[in-house]
Amino acid sequence: TGFMVKTAARLGLAATPLLSFQKDHYARVFVRVERGINPAKERLRKMGWISYCPKCMAIYVKKWLEEPLTVCDVCGSRIDYAGPLWLGELTDKEVAFKISSRAYEDPEVYRESLKLLDALRKEDTTLIGYFPVNVLAEKLKTSPIKPLKLIEGLRELGYRATITHIDPSGIKTDAPPEVLDEVFRSIRAKT
Repeated sequence: TGFMVKTAARLGLAATPLLSFQKDHYARVFVRVERGINPAKERLRKMGWISYCPKCMAIYVKKWLEEPLTVCDVCGSRIDYAGPLWLGELTDKEVAFKISSRAYEDPEVYRESLKLLDALRKEDTTLIGYFPVNVLAEKLKTSPIKPLKLIEGLRELGYRATITHIDPSGIKTDAPPEVLDEVFRSIRAKT
């Protein structure tokens, strides 16, 4: 997505993702393209860097003109980063709704598409990165819990949390890693 946005901007075009998804072994991105340097610059402002700490699972996001993090603020480990990447909305909910409305006209033909579109409509695509529940369990040296329980626990504390369409056992959240761990342990202790 970021590569498309950068390439379009070089040509004086502004690319906006309308629908982005990963399924099986491929990824698809559908974009709207409009002419103009100012809209292109606006899209470039939504580019940036993502740093991920494999030790504590912290995710950091920096704007394109900022330096990406190379040391984790939480645990002090050295971390890698990727970018520049698109950090804006990946799916326009209205577009996903319109497409799924059409697909519901013939649900037998579009069964797989409907499942994917419903997942995309429910997913908060403004949250960056995701956490597989089994990886969290390994990190905490315990057995996995149901992703929906973890989401519920995080939401009760005021954090945003959602299932990701990429991995049905993965969750997206804006909770810091220590809160994620605490909620996971709390739920595991109750079961």
